[in-house]
Amino acid sequence: MHGVFSLEGMKPYGRVPAIALIFLGLFVTLEMGYLAYLKTPHGAPASVLMQKKPRSFEEEKILWKEEINSNGGARSWNLFKELYGSGDGTDTHARAHIFGEALFNKEGVGGVAACDSTFGFGCYHSFFAKAIATQGPSVISLLDKACVARWGEKGLGCPHGIGHGILWYLGQDHLTDALALCSQLSWKGPIGGCSSGVFMEFNFHTMETVEGASRKFDPIRPLSPCDTVSEQYRQSCYFELPAWLETVLPEGYAKMSSLCEGVGGDIEKKTCFMGIGYTLANHTTYSVEKSLAICATMPDAQLRLYCQEGAAWGFFVEPKEREKYPLLCNNLSEDKKKTCIAESQII
Repeated sequence: MHGVFSLEGMKPYGRVPAIALIFLGLFVTLEMGYLAYLKTPHGAPASVLMQKKPRSFEEEKILWKEEINSNGGARSWNLFKELYGSGDGTDTHARAHIFGEALFNKEGVGGVAACDSTFGFGCYHSFFAKAIATQGPSVISLLDKACVARWGEKGLGCPHGIGHGILWYLGQDHLTDALALCSQLSWKGPIGGCSSGVFMEFNFHTMETVEGASRKFDPIRPLSPCDTVSEQYRQSCYFELPAWLETVLPEGYAKMSSLCEGVGGDIEKKTCFMGIGYTLANHTTYSVEKSLAICATMPDAQLRLYCQEGAAWGFFVEPKEREKYPLLCNNLSEDKKKTCIAESQII
């Protein structure tokens, strides 16, 4: 049985029974696509597979291996984005994983220049996972240098992907070790970059299955692991926490704001409410009115401001929606509007 990814068996910290269960679970989902793959000649030209819709994951692997071999990673990634520009988020993210692995196999560390944040950083996730699984933690500094060379020090989507790869390689029980490796990278800011990728992977397990699998909510420790991680990583953790809470709390934003209100430390509490705001861009499909309406439900004026600042950042980081980000601050007084716009620039 060919899995969606070929990284299994490569991470020494992984648990074999867990991997086996994952692939057993995937079998039913992928069986029909795999049978179709068996009927397709393994040497089928990319031009033939390009015309076939839908393609199985195995056919996707063949297609992008040949495309990258023939046309290079950057040109092939642009083609991938043209083909899947309006595709379903979960499905295209999984297919972007396939592309990222094929890209590393052909171009090595230098191939990082081809990836970008499209499709939920899917290309980065598998690219870095394969790099670290193949070459070990020693490759992380090279990956970081490649990220900075391509995107600059504030191109944080790239080291974010490294964070995913690090935690996947080490395992969920090695959160502290993963963050320690992140500390060796160029970005030292309290939010974003490698640590954000580590916390996202911890929360969503994006590398373990095609769809991802959110960790379970613990009502006894609802703010875990942010309440126990080292102080230097708490802002990053609390900023990432609301995106996970959104998926596991049936009570929605009311419960989320209640939990953030209980965070100890002013800066951590602010970051948690900014994290709530940041989720709204995607949650509302970039609706300014709906985002402001949810921020208006926060417990007090200061916390509402933090929510709006985070929402503005969520709009700003998406190039197609960037021009709307000041609108998230327009309903405020002039002084608070200036503060909102300034504080929304997190990095």
